[in-house]
Amino acid sequence: MKELPYFKNYVDEYLTGDIRLCSYETQGVFAILKCLCWKKGGYLSGDIDELSRLSGIEKPVITNAITMLLQHDIICYNKQNLLYIKFILEQLEEMTNISEKRGKAGKIGMRKRWQQQGVKPNSETDNKCYNSVITNGITKHNNIDQEEDKEEDKDIKENIKKKFTPPTFEEFKKYCETDLKEYQLDPENIFKGYELNNWHDSQGTQILNWKMKLRQVWCKYKKISKLSPGQNYQQEGEPNWTHQQ
Repeated sequence: MKELPYFKNYVDEYLTGDIRLCSYETQGVFAILKCLCWKKGGYLSGDIDELSRLSGIEKPVITNAITMLLQHDIICYNKQNLLYIKFILEQLEEMTNISEKRGKAGKIGMRKRWQQQGVKPNSETDNKCYNSVITNGITKHNNIDQEEDKEEDKDIKENIKKKFTPPTFEEFKKYCETDLKEYQLDPENIFKGYELNNWHDSQGTQILNWKMKLRQVWCKYKKISKLSPGQNYQQEGEPNWTHQQ
């Protein structure tokens, strides 16, 4: 499989993700780690000295960044102490699957053309022409067309959307009453509103990170409005709902 010189970094995922809770320095380290993980096939050595050498980042800086990224579950370590980033691995796996499907389809197409042209395929022919197409006696490389790339983008975006799992009310309430205790939010009212809107905001956008949505919308609004629990929330850009007791 030929290595792609790029990976997909979705803007909404980044802007609403926990990475935005990290310092700008840590976000910069994460950007470098993403590139290295992609370049190295998905995994990096978890050794701090090796990471510092590979990334060119000073040891104290990368140590602090790794600690913060692990706290927010943005990076992970496996049992072999190898560092990886989930969405990078998912894209690499997706790319491998697509490459295999295209390879099989290309091979079937070649065999059909061989039959039409009276070419008798054998193992040696297969090895030489596996990634080529024979047309009118001229060998041309099988380029990936734009329509296939669009379908690939669509498949990956759909997979990301499918991964969102709405929280239970108990989980939602616990987060509001512990991590966001100082804001005195009304978890029942807010939860009911998002549930009725199928976990979409007022713009019709799928909510991918409900914790981030609470912090960026409701906590920010509560600080400004200083509403007491039970009052109607009228946050611009969010549904205006009130859960009837």
